[in-house]
Amino acid sequence: MIYVAVADSAIHLGPGLPYRIIATLPRGTAVDCIAQTADGWYRLAGDAGYWVDARYLQTMATTGEVNRELMRPPALVSATDSGPVGVGSTDPGAAATWTWGPRLVGAVQIIGGALEVALGAGGVAIPEPATTVGGIILIAHGSDTIIAGFRTLTSGQITHSVTQTASTQAARALGASESTASGIGAGVDLVAGVGPSIGVSVTRRLAIAGAEASTERVAVAYLHRSALQMGHNAVGVRTGGTTAWVHFAGVPEGAVVSMARGPGEAYLITEMAVTSQQAARAVVAQQALIGAGTQTWRYLGPNCTTTAVRVLQEGGVVVPAWSRTPALLHLGVQAGPEITFMAGTIASTAPDAVDAARHR
Repeated sequence: MIYVAVADSAIHLGPGLPYRIIATLPRGTAVDCIAQTADGWYRLAGDAGYWVDARYLQTMATTGEVNRELMRPPALVSATDSGPVGVGSTDPGAAATWTWGPRLVGAVQIIGGALEVALGAGGVAIPEPATTVGGIILIAHGSDTIIAGFRTLTSGQITHSVTQTASTQAARALGASESTASGIGAGVDLVAGVGPSIGVSVTRRLAIAGAEASTERVAVAYLHRSALQMGHNAVGVRTGGTTAWVHFAGVPEGAVVSMARGPGEAYLITEMAVTSQQAARAVVAQQALIGAGTQTWRYLGPNCTTTAVRVLQEGGVVVPAWSRTPALLHLGVQAGPEITFMAGTIASTAPDAVDAARHR
């Protein structure tokens, strides 16, 4: 029976073979189908074992020329082909093409998930239960998104996170319609990823806005030097009307020492209001770092950035794990939660948006 694709659809290897997408079937392609499964897949003519989703095919009114490119066994494909086996078109001689949409989505999922994990790791490092719980949620959801991204990237098929899939199935089991269940699944996936990020972002903005009126504060200072020179960080804790500043000084041998005069005018300073308990923990962290004595400077620590991060975390400030340099720490304190929020939103919504666009 001759069918025509009414929308772009994926071509799969058949039963008994490794499950993966061979290529896409562009809309308008004529194909010869010789078998149909109970779950809605048509087998294409030929011995290669190619299958396509029956939802995107309809019977042709008249017999037409079948695209023989769809039936070529993989062993006969030249290494110089411009794309994967099995890509069809309305022109039987058309060259194979690569489907970038799903793979771009996969890359977006991986990046978004990694940023969620980074912010989550920063939350777990804070000695406060609520922040730790939020960090664990971000790490779990980010890891889920990364795995889905790798599957999308390697298979070429849009893969949703386990969070979204499980939520959709649960809603369907409770009687929700297909569209409603899909919406619930997408909503749960979005909230799991961006909810904790929004919470951190709101808390951070309030802390920065209220710093001037607060008697207890923590502050991070950033000195930009040049494009070819690494900047510098210092960290301060304000208690009793006085701010005590410390920084890691010296390369390759150095130590955490006090800055009697504090950062100079060339530094950019971000202050955040904290509680008395948080400020006390931050002071203890400063003293412990000073007491460590002379150490060897290393990129992963100890250095000026890791010194500042340690004090900030004890002061209740969530710092993304990617804040590994003075400039990145400044960015992480200023906009780390917002960056995670935006990336998480894009990573969660991109699979649905692209999948819907491809199947219109």
